[in-house]
Amino acid sequence: MGLKVIERPALSSEPIRVPVAAEVNGAVFVPTTMTVEMGFVDVVTGGNPSTWTAGIWDVDSSGTTIVYRAQVKPPVLAVGDYTVWLRISGTDIPVRIVGILKLT
Repeated sequence: MGLKVIERPALSSEPIRVPVAAEVNGAVFVPTTMTVEMGFVDVVTGGNPSTWTAGIWDVDSSGTTIVYRAQVKPPVLAVGDYTVWLRISGTDIPVRIVGILKLT
């Protein structure tokens, strides 16, 4: 499965939303007490994020399954392509590449 590509004008300030799901010992884990952040890395430069932008949790319980989404307003970035990283801080600190942000 490939990474999700998010395309937006560079002037847009709308948040990036990423669904998050996890299980602990076979039970659904509710991540909303943990800190969520995203990092944005230019795909040409590469490497790991040097700065992280704090986010909030968006919880959608309108359907049969509760959906937890990490939601972050990206910092002001130049036109280009960025790898989107997600970091959730708690007892463990999982870090994942979750998509590509294409700013036009």
